[in-house]
Amino acid sequence: MAKRLNTLAARLIIVVVVGQAVLLPMVFRGVLNIVEQSQTGMFIDHVREFSRFLADNFKYDGELVSRDRAVELLDSATLSSNCVYAELWEGQERLYQSDLTSGNLVYNEDFDFNGNDDNVYYLAIPVMVPNRNITLKLGFDEQSTLDQIQLAYQRAFYIFSLYVLISFVLVIWLSIRLTRPLRALQFASREIASGQFDKRLDSDSKIVEIDEMAKDLEIMRRELVGKTERLQAEIEHRMDLEMRRKLLEKQLLQSQKLEMIGTLAGGMAHEFNNILVPIVLYTELAKETLPEDSKTAEQLSRVLRSADRAKDLIGQILTFSRYRTEKKLDPMDLKSVINESLDMLRAVLPRTIEISTHFDFCGLILGDAAQIQQLIVNLCNNAAKAIGDGTGKIALSLVENRIQIVESDNAGDRLPSASVKLTVADTGRGIDSDTLERIFEPFYTTAEVGQGSGLGLAVVHGIVTTHDGDIKVTSEVGSGTIVEVYLPIWQPENNQNRLQQGD
Repeated sequence: MAKRLNTLAARLIIVVVVGQAVLLPMVFRGVLNIVEQSQTGMFIDHVREFSRFLADNFKYDGELVSRDRAVELLDSATLSSNCVYAELWEGQERLYQSDLTSGNLVYNEDFDFNGNDDNVYYLAIPVMVPNRNITLKLGFDEQSTLDQIQLAYQRAFYIFSLYVLISFVLVIWLSIRLTRPLRALQFASREIASGQFDKRLDSDSKIVEIDEMAKDLEIMRRELVGKTERLQAEIEHRMDLEMRRKLLEKQLLQSQKLEMIGTLAGGMAHEFNNILVPIVLYTELAKETLPEDSKTAEQLSRVLRSADRAKDLIGQILTFSRYRTEKKLDPMDLKSVINESLDMLRAVLPRTIEISTHFDFCGLILGDAAQIQQLIVNLCNNAAKAIGDGTGKIALSLVENRIQIVESDNAGDRLPSASVKLTVADTGRGIDSDTLERIFEPFYTTAEVGQGSGLGLAVVHGIVTTHDGDIKVTSEVGSGTIVEVYLPIWQPENNQNRLQQGD
């Protein structure tokens, strides 16, 4: 309630009501006084003028008229001008009286209108006759004038009542006309504050001040909207840069971590290989000195088989650690290597797993065919393990990619302007976010003991890095995994130096 009374329309109405309540009674009373005085003045002026005119008619050649003439004049006076009392006196003696004067009226000379309760205005006018003291005494009925004054009161009351009603109607109309454009601006401002920046602050008011205020507010809205849009764009840009910075920091940390692990693993693999060489050599020499059917020869053969498996493990470690760069990289048809690898995999993988391919690239890459084949085999084996014993699909695709920067949570971020994208997607169980951050770490595995060495994806990462490529893995638990490998396209003019270095 208090809030409604504080509105512009309510305050305008309250001001008008208070003003009318204070001023109207004073104005009304003043108008009534003017009307009363006007009617009274008109009445008094009329009776005095009439009385003087009548008094002058009682003289004839400087003498008082005859009795009959005097009575005739008195009767004529009572027949006109609301006169109810007419007498002619000389001193204290009444000479003549109008025959039409009713009753014995008590004479009270009255110079104030409506001064007595008899509603008769008494007046004494001297008749100028030499050597005589003659007075014309008249009484006039005040009721007709009082009725006119009462009628004027009623008319004034009606007029003031109509004025009050019209003033209230006008002030309500004016308050609506004033507040409607202001409320429209208020609602538009609220919508703008809620985020609807395209809402215009227009006003159809003919009032100059309101129209100019609406125009000024519209100019301010445009400026604020422009600044808000620029600020939002700057905030989004800064947020994008911050996310990019965090991503690059994460990638750098992961790259440094893998590089450190690879350096450590490569050094250990070389040392272990140096230790393994004399073991194999002396084992072979010892086996040659024994008959073939000797039990000791059989045991030495087992030692050699274990040494071969150790050599394979050392080769994988060296591949991850990028120590096997001494191999020559040659232009090769990636599609042919993929088909050869799949021919071998189809004989090994369960028949419940469907393998599909889509090749949209017929160019060449510069690489080591054996390592690329190992990369494909490792990725498909991991996909098959993720599918398990149930049915599933592994899809391989090969397309040309010309994106300068590839954003990845677990790989580098810059590629040559032209590269080929090898995608291996499966419908397996997927990888959770914690595991996804560590999938390229060597010896890290989620498989059961004895089911994997944890070097598969680490070797894949080493092969991709050796080929100056990039790798990106996206996965969600229950939605499968997508591995994208980016390898540079063979371009003779750009790869001439690398071929010479390989030779």
